[in-house]
Amino acid sequence: IELFGDVLETERQNAAPGPVLADTLESLGRAHAEDDEPGAALGSWDEAADLYEAAEQPSEAARLRWRMGNLFRQYEDFDEAVDQFDQAMSLLETAGWEAQPDARPLGTTVLEARALAKAPQGDPSALEDVDHAREIAVADEEAWRAADLLDTRARVLATLDRGEEAVAQFLQAADAYRAAGDWPAGASAELMASNTLAARLERPADARAILREALKTLSQSPQEQAAAEASGLLEALNAALAELA
Repeated sequence: IELFGDVLETERQNAAPGPVLADTLESLGRAHAEDDEPGAALGSWDEAADLYEAAEQPSEAARLRWRMGNLFRQYEDFDEAVDQFDQAMSLLETAGWEAQPDARPLGTTVLEARALAKAPQGDPSALEDVDHAREIAVADEEAWRAADLLDTRARVLATLDRGEEAVAQFLQAADAYRAAGDWPAGASAELMASNTLAARLERPADARAILREALKTLSQSPQEQAAAEASGLLEALNAALAELA
């Protein structure tokens, strides 16, 4: 923090260009965040975003607003998080992000983050954000990303207390992950479906059936089973099954 602060002071004294100051402020903000100083981090990123915007670099400014929104969401300040994500999307729209291949991943990431901030407030438009992001991932033939956004959509549905729909969506996400070659992610989605069935819908028998199927599917591929074991997923699946016994 001290190092970045010294660099920033020198740059200010030398009237460095806005983007140069913004880059240092971003690094300083990251250091503050890692040191559990969210207020200082947000202050640095806010100034950096304004400097990028003044320098007509809207995508860079949007990236900083997205970073700020994530920090607000981490501390469950969802109103402020949504506000930052709204600003990020406005900046990206100014840059015509949907017509720019390099900007599309950031755009879908901001839409996904905004959905996850809207859902705890009971805002059903969170689903529109996820669907918009997924349409782009599908159009760009990003199979794994499209599957991941199905998983996010399921999480949003669960947060909106739409448990039945969430379970169905988690299972669709599981199939999509496997189609994209990620079996452990598929099993993780099935674990979420099981948790939703057991905790929200009080259907332990159905939850057990999903867990058993997830374990059976993983066992068909020693390589994927090893990956699940290394990540701790296999242990989590077995622990959840034991808890429901």
